[in-house]
Amino acid sequence: MKEKKKKIIDALPYDISVYISTMDEVLFSWNQDREYESASCIELFILVEYYRQVSEGIISHLYYGIPFSTKDLAVLMITRNDDIATNKLIEFLGIDNINKTTYDLGFLKTRLSSPLDLLKYLKFATTIPYEYAKAYQMILYDNRKECL
Repeated sequence: MKEKKKKIIDALPYDISVYISTMDEVLFSWNQDREYESASCIELFILVEYYRQVSEGIISHLYYGIPFSTKDLAVLMITRNDDIATNKLIEFLGIDNINKTTYDLGFLKTRLSSPLDLLKYLKFATTIPYEYAKAYQMILYDNRKECL
C-alpha cells in the first residue's frame, strides 16, 4: 500500500511532502525532511514561544499598544491568520526568543527569519513536515497527559 502511495505522489507534477503518524508510529512519510518556506505554519511556533513566556511569568496581562492584549494578538494570529497580529507578536516576543525555544524543543530545521513583509524580506520562515507534525504531536500528548 505504501509503495502504491509513493508511486502516485512521485507521479504528481508538484513538490510535496507528507508525514502522517499516530502518537506511536509513522503511518506514511514522503520527503518528510524537505525544507519549505513555512508561510503561516510558523505561527504554531510563535504561539509556543508566546505560551512559554506566559508560563514563565514574562508576560501576564500586559498590553501591547492599544487596544489589543498579547492574548488578543495570539488569537487573531491563529484564528484569523492576521499578518499584522503575527508581526506584532514577533516584534514583542523577539525572533531570537522564538527561534531559541523552537530549537530547545528539538526542532532544528524550523526557523523564523524575519517579520512577515514579502516586499522587504526574501525569506520569512522555514520548516520541514516532520517537525511541524511533531510539534502538534507534542501539544496533543501534553494535553492528553493533563486530562488523565
